[in-house]
Amino acid sequence: MRRVAAWTAFVLVAACSDEGGSATSEPTPAPTRAATVTAPSTTPPSATLAPTTAGEAQLTDWKCPPGLPAAAECHRLAVPADWSDPTGGTISLPVAVVRASGPARRGDPIVIPAGGPGFDGLGLAGWSDSPLARGRDVVAYDQRGTGRAEPLLECPERDAAFVANLQQDQPFEAERAAIVAGLTACRARLEGQGIDLDDYDTEASVKDLDAIRRALGYESWNLLGISYGARLGLAAMRSTPEHLRAVILDSVYDVTGGGLAAQATSAERAFQQLADGCAADPECAAAHPDVAAAISAVRDRYNAEPITVDADIGDGAGPRTFVITGDDVMGGLFNALYDAALIPVLPSLLDGLAAGDTSVVPELIRRGVPFATGQADGMQMSVDCADNAGLGEDADRAILAAPGRTRLIVTQALCSEWPVEPTSPDFNQPVTSDLPVLVLAGLYDPITPPAGTEAVASRLANASFGLWPNVGHGVSGGKCANQIGQAFLDTPTAPVNLSCVAAVPGPAFA
Repeated sequence: MRRVAAWTAFVLVAACSDEGGSATSEPTPAPTRAATVTAPSTTPPSATLAPTTAGEAQLTDWKCPPGLPAAAECHRLAVPADWSDPTGGTISLPVAVVRASGPARRGDPIVIPAGGPGFDGLGLAGWSDSPLARGRDVVAYDQRGTGRAEPLLECPERDAAFVANLQQDQPFEAERAAIVAGLTACRARLEGQGIDLDDYDTEASVKDLDAIRRALGYESWNLLGISYGARLGLAAMRSTPEHLRAVILDSVYDVTGGGLAAQATSAERAFQQLADGCAADPECAAAHPDVAAAISAVRDRYNAEPITVDADIGDGAGPRTFVITGDDVMGGLFNALYDAALIPVLPSLLDGLAAGDTSVVPELIRRGVPFATGQADGMQMSVDCADNAGLGEDADRAILAAPGRTRLIVTQALCSEWPVEPTSPDFNQPVTSDLPVLVLAGLYDPITPPAGTEAVASRLANASFGLWPNVGHGVSGGKCANQIGQAFLDTPTAPVNLSCVAAVPGPAFA
């Protein structure tokens, strides 16, 4: 799901790492909540290779961009811009494959759709080093409108407005108006290039995904979906279940919800979880007796007297002055809760900010702003607005009328300000399936609440659910998650052993 106002999160990761901490940490499960296990009862389809269907588009070789594994093979695939009119224009998708080798090579590859919506996906080919990919081909790609796909639906006009907003202290209405104006200018430019924004929604991306599978010659594969990648995975489970062998859904952006109000509610839940988690830890409670009060104190202090600092964000323009308000810091706290490495240090950082220590802020800006402007906003707006059309926007209008301390999180256009054709009428209906599914959640997740992810698991007949007690957004990649996921992918129909989750402690608060 969209990471709005990410200017602080990844900066804090770097700051902590520079002081000897780790930028990654072992995700952990809640000891107070039992993980539910439902043993799959159906046999998944085989994953033997099949030839590309005659008459379909073929992959063309393409030079891999820097940063991909040395063994990656890169291609492009032309897919219909409008799947209801395959004879019309096309979209070019870059695809990377890392082939497994050796005698242990398996016939069931794993595909990893990117999150967002709007983030690049080719770099996920790096999951070829994960235990989940042991003996398996790994497939990664840029979804339509993102990364190196052609056309690309980036919105530099919106990004410029985002940076300008961080350089001044303006009322919420003015800052949102600047973002909306940037998106409006972007939309006009994209449409002027002949791009039909109605071509961008999750169901079109599901068709793209299956076209990639066919072009690569796989009869079926495993899918790992994190955040929006999990939403795309759910849609694929509904549309093309016969081609999915097993599915891992992590921190699920469900098809049943979304929008600005949901983001604000989720942020407030995560803020409270941070306060509650510290209060339940004797050492943290002694050192930081009231995290909730510290959060409020930070917001109030810097809304009254914003932090004025110079920082260089590496875009060639040199140092410039930024004006960081308390609400900007709240946006940073929201994003910091994504990362398990940051959660333990947040009470200390909040106390320092409340006491007036702002020394980390320039580094936060230097590292965080480029990340915040790295998403293809035209794709994100089009996909979310098409997908969520059935939810209405009354709640979003209400949160814009009273954004409170989540104002930076909801400084965004409404879908009525980015009109696109809705996707299918039943898109927002809950997905049910008897496919083998492993569902993972983090207790501190600020954007896809664990209760929502667990609800997804409850509707899937052959799902196993685990909740990690020290993790924010994205559980996959930790030792315990890898152990569970590897065993699940090896034998999706076997009962899932989640015992390592119960052995993981909560955050080691500093």
